[in-house]
Amino acid sequence: MQQTGDVRTYFTERAQLFDALYEDNTLFGKMFNQVFRRPMFTRYVYTLDAIGNLEGKKILDVGCGSGRYSIELAMKGASVVGIDFSEEMLTMARQRARDAGLEDKVSFVSDDFVKWAEKNNDHFDVAFAMGVIDYIDDAPSFIAMMTDIAENVIVSFPKPSLLRMPLRKIRYWLRKCPVHFFWRNEIITMYKDAGLNKVDIKPLGFCGYWVHGRR
Repeated sequence: MQQTGDVRTYFTERAQLFDALYEDNTLFGKMFNQVFRRPMFTRYVYTLDAIGNLEGKKILDVGCGSGRYSIELAMKGASVVGIDFSEEMLTMARQRARDAGLEDKVSFVSDDFVKWAEKNNDHFDVAFAMGVIDYIDDAPSFIAMMTDIAENVIVSFPKPSLLRMPLRKIRYWLRKCPVHFFWRNEIITMYKDAGLNKVDIKPLGFCGYWVHGRR
């Protein structure tokens, strides 16, 4: 379904760099984030708003990385499982949970989501994947697997563009990491094919979509 080895290598080698995006408090960093990384923070707000009252809810964070979402959700009362295949990312996530005293509210699993989902019998109120579908070769199957274990499926999608898409494809190809882009109609189709008939799509600036599907 995906070139797991190449993607794992890419994110493991850059774990510290990706995590630092959330905490760049330099003047340049703030200005850069405001202009170029606004969608990353916008999708964070959309996701928390969509989930609503978190008390007692079970949440699955697919591609949890360093645990930024997972910790925030656990702090607000949710029971969270975060899954990622980068041990470097998960080391940061587990330390963040310990520092926040949330080890009883959030757990982190080292695995590939596809393999984990095939053997998992648990069910969640919400499953979400931010910045993950970009690297999935078979996105429809991935969405279907998320739907099998959750009532609500929230995913961010990068959309095609004349300038950004080819540049990003070349940059990631040089690093042996595949990257994919999706049209709006394509997204709606894969959600509905998965059985999610209520689909809410919000633009993330010029670079993508935030999508919430419900049965």
